[in-house]
Amino acid sequence: MFYVAAARKVICEAYKQKVYGRQYVWFLIGWYEDDWYTFIDKAHNCTVAEMKEAVEGHITTEALMLNQGAEPTISKMTSEDFLKRYEEELKNYNYVGRRPVGYQEAPLAYDAIWAIALALNKTINQLKARNQSIEDFSYNKSSIAKQIYSAMNSTQFLGVSGYVAFSSKGDRIAWTQVEQMIDGNYTLLGYYDTQTDNLTWLKKEKWTDGKPPPDRTIIKKVLRTVTLSLFISMTTVSGVGILWALALLIFNTIFRHSRYIALSHPMCNNIMLVGIICCLLCACLLGLDGQFVGEASFNHLCQVTSSSRFFLLFLHQYGVHSCSKNRQQTRTDAVQMQNGELKKYNLHLR
Repeated sequence: MFYVAAARKVICEAYKQKVYGRQYVWFLIGWYEDDWYTFIDKAHNCTVAEMKEAVEGHITTEALMLNQGAEPTISKMTSEDFLKRYEEELKNYNYVGRRPVGYQEAPLAYDAIWAIALALNKTINQLKARNQSIEDFSYNKSSIAKQIYSAMNSTQFLGVSGYVAFSSKGDRIAWTQVEQMIDGNYTLLGYYDTQTDNLTWLKKEKWTDGKPPPDRTIIKKVLRTVTLSLFISMTTVSGVGILWALALLIFNTIFRHSRYIALSHPMCNNIMLVGIICCLLCACLLGLDGQFVGEASFNHLCQVTSSSRFFLLFLHQYGVHSCSKNRQQTRTDAVQMQNGELKKYNLHLR
């Protein structure tokens, strides 16, 4: 909320920062003049065309400043009669073809004078009944001030700006009109009655993309999957590795009694091959995602892949244990063989 001079500076900066257009909607006070953005002053360095581009589509709210009905008001004039009379008076002050600052608020000022007059008349009558006069008012006499305040608060009438009434806080109760700047001109969108909580909407709003920009950050859940070509290539490589490991495992089993295979610790080799097969199989399982597996099955798949890590860890520990055990057994056999050879050699010497 700022005065018109500051509004020009803000909109000019908004143009420079590109904070306008299809993704933005500016809400401004509606009591600026209709051509407020066309004034060029030293406070900003934007052209009229740039300012017009930046303010396009913005929305304003303000109190309804002119009665929309054609019925006579308390002054015996309709709102149209008031405007005609006001325009004639402006010509006497050399306002021809242009409007003074505060032109739109003139009906409010006119009704404010009427409200003061009615409140003072009511106060005069109340004071007269108590043998007092309003001329006795001073800032030290709070009783008369309270009388004036009470009279003003209860004042109600139909003025050129609409129905005039005041809330318990002293605020003017009036309709709120909503406007939008479309093609450089303000277009009335609707009214809001605060007393009845009623919104009258004319459905004349216009947006750049045909719809208003979102008023919050929209979070969209997007399924991000592994590229199909990458999954196929890695699965193929893993499959070849699994087949090769199975072939080596079969080879180790068939020729386990061979001297060279026996010396290479076949149990350790078999455990290592089983671990390789499990690792390559996990690579395939981890590549499965939402494009291949449903949501219910995906939870079980995650549990399987997580559990396989502990299984591989167990295989690693068991492999180390087996290799150590086999190494000790090999040393024992070697010692026994050496002892046997020595015994045979001694017998032969005898």
